[in-house]
Amino acid sequence: MTCPMCRLENPPSALACDCGYSFAGRGEDQSIHYLRSIAESVNSIRRMVLFWIVVTLIGAVVWGFIIAMENARDNELRRQPEKATDTRPK
Repeated sequence: MTCPMCRLENPPSALACDCGYSFAGRGEDQSIHYLRSIAESVNSIRRMVLFWIVVTLIGAVVWGFIIAMENARDNELRRQPEKATDTRPK
């Protein structure tokens, strides 16, 4: 049996092709199923892209916060010698 989607030859007892085409529901039902699987794949890809965008943004905010805290600590360390009092005996 030849798959109408990918033209791969399958044994007559096959329920589905390796490409995902189901031989069980031929006709209009199959095309609806095929379109639904495409829509589900597109939605999965959109969710993965959105997830990675959110993770990247959160990482950028956290990294920016860490850098800001390090800069603030460095600035404070630079100011400390200016605040030191004169320790020479009078």
